[in-house]
Amino acid sequence: MKSNNIIMYDEKEIDENLLIDSNKSDNFDYHLYVYLKKEKDEHGFMNVIYKLRITPKTGKIYNNVMVTAFLDESLKSAFAVQNFLGFGTDVSENITFDSFNKGLEVGRSTLLTDYYDIDTLKYFLIKDIKVKVIWKTGEEYVILSPENVELICD
Repeated sequence: MKSNNIIMYDEKEIDENLLIDSNKSDNFDYHLYVYLKKEKDEHGFMNVIYKLRITPKTGKIYNNVMVTAFLDESLKSAFAVQNFLGFGTDVSENITFDSFNKGLEVGRSTLLTDYYDIDTLKYFLIKDIKVKVIWKTGEEYVILSPENVELICD
């Protein structure tokens, strides 16, 4: 039985030897927006939202696309719920980039404790974010370049 409410991510880690800088990708443009709400809620938590936008660089059709972003392990202690440090598409989705679908956006929202001071937290929120993109005829593993990551604080 499958529940429509549970998202199953591809949790298989990336081989570090296969990583390339996201700007050197022949297939996709990557841009990550990280929204940090510094004001704590009534329980003392801050909120962070990750939105990763992936856009094909060419008119090539990518079938059965699966995307997973992996956040730096140092964030685990800052997350209120310390589970999988990633986000992406559901493994059961069959996503295609074609002339009608020019890319996709995946995201995650989570609560943060005040484990780190705010400047340290900002550093770790955007540090060493790795992305795995797998499609029917290929795969790509990137580490996001700092210029492709935008931290927005309020």
